[in-house]
Amino acid sequence: MDFAMLEILLPCFLLFCSWRLLKARSLSTRDEGFPTVVSVIPWVGAALGLAQDSFNFMHKCWGKYGGGYKIPIQSGNIAIFCSEEGMKDVFRDKTRSFNAGAGHRIGIRLIGGVDMDLQGVHLYDKDLGPVISRAFLTTNGLDLIVPTYGMKLFEFLSNLSNDLGDSNRMFNLTTLMGQSLYKNASVAVFGDHFPDNTFDDFMHLDENFSRLMIPIPFYSRSALQARNRLLQSIQSYVRSVWTGSQVEGAPRFASELITALKGTDLSDKDQAGLLLAFMWGMHANTIRVAGFLFIHLLSDHQAFTKVREEIDSILKSSYADDVKTFLETPYSSVPRDEFPLLDSAVKETLRLSVLLSNLREAQREVEVDYGTGKRARVRKGDLVLLNMGSYFRDEAVCSDADNFRFDRFVSGENTPALSAFGGGAHMCKGRLVAVHEIKVLFILFTRFFEMSLVDEKGAPLREKLPPPETRSTAVSRPSDKIHIRLRRKPSKSTRSIVQGP
Repeated sequence: MDFAMLEILLPCFLLFCSWRLLKARSLSTRDEGFPTVVSVIPWVGAALGLAQDSFNFMHKCWGKYGGGYKIPIQSGNIAIFCSEEGMKDVFRDKTRSFNAGAGHRIGIRLIGGVDMDLQGVHLYDKDLGPVISRAFLTTNGLDLIVPTYGMKLFEFLSNLSNDLGDSNRMFNLTTLMGQSLYKNASVAVFGDHFPDNTFDDFMHLDENFSRLMIPIPFYSRSALQARNRLLQSIQSYVRSVWTGSQVEGAPRFASELITALKGTDLSDKDQAGLLLAFMWGMHANTIRVAGFLFIHLLSDHQAFTKVREEIDSILKSSYADDVKTFLETPYSSVPRDEFPLLDSAVKETLRLSVLLSNLREAQREVEVDYGTGKRARVRKGDLVLLNMGSYFRDEAVCSDADNFRFDRFVSGENTPALSAFGGGAHMCKGRLVAVHEIKVLFILFTRFFEMSLVDEKGAPLREKLPPPETRSTAVSRPSDKIHIRLRRKPSKSTRSIVQGP
């Protein structure tokens, strides 16, 4: 293209963008009940902003448009709600108008590499959903998974403590949280045959999830390569436990899940893709929230001291100061409010780290009540997102909303009416396991180690912490610049825990 042609096309393009901007503003002012986000480039501009930095983009839209607005995309609209009324209306879904399969389909396609239509996703939910619910929402299932995870994590941290000896060492915080949770929870769910050398590829795939949304080969090549290696490892695992008619050498949940998958007409690779998508749902957000819990408590000396004192007191009074007795206790026998300050700190961490709910698709035209006298008409085929991040940071929902208050949920003050795990029929199935995993992780770290936050060079981090990574999906991600320094506790009780008799 020569410069003469460019001189002709450039003014035309600028005129077109100006016309689009004026038209978008005109549309948004005419549709005051449910405003449209202004986008200069048709179908692309606003959607691109949403994909690149979802939280900051939607937080700005919340300030400009209020509790509900829509983003035009090529196939229709994305309706976004961030008011309590709007989110409750979607969660209740009294007319059964919203299908969560749209979000599942995207996760299955991008993470697992399985391209399924909505009917296929529905069958996936129908066949595998009950298996997952029995494992993660019933006491029988939790009593099998939770103690195994606790004891595997105990062994993992015992080895780490012994490796430290009398020295101290710094670790990347997110990597250490990931190794602790991913490896030990995977063994608790899938058994000792599960390959723990998949961790690095799993973390790389999760960190580059946004790149998979943009179908440009060179842009997403490394994430695709990591996914392919993960799929090969998972297929090898399945072959090692599947005899041709049943599963041998795997825990009950893994046995039921693999048996259900073998009952479908999916290829071995697609079966591995569904397992990978399940693993991503089980681990990715839990790892991030765990990282933020450590960041918040370790940067607040008073909060950390009070939570640690609570842990020590309860372990001493209820478990004879024997952490193994606590870990081996069945989930059904542990009171849910046994560690009230730690529970509150986890809820507060969730409040500040959760960004979005699962994506839904409108199955029919429906109206959503998203505020006093405000109703939005969502058309059939439109997508629906709930902006949990802005809701949880609304001063009308809870005071001092931008700051971490470890005792917010036990202090008697107003707290959010909605759960960070969503609501309604599509509430997160793994919520009970996730919270327990995080609590056990923090309890064991406080028993084994003296801890402090440091930067990449080992300098202490106190007040000015690197901001979180908000270019994410459902939960923001801790900055990779944050590290944690560990030193084995010198007390006699810790040495007896680590070394044994």
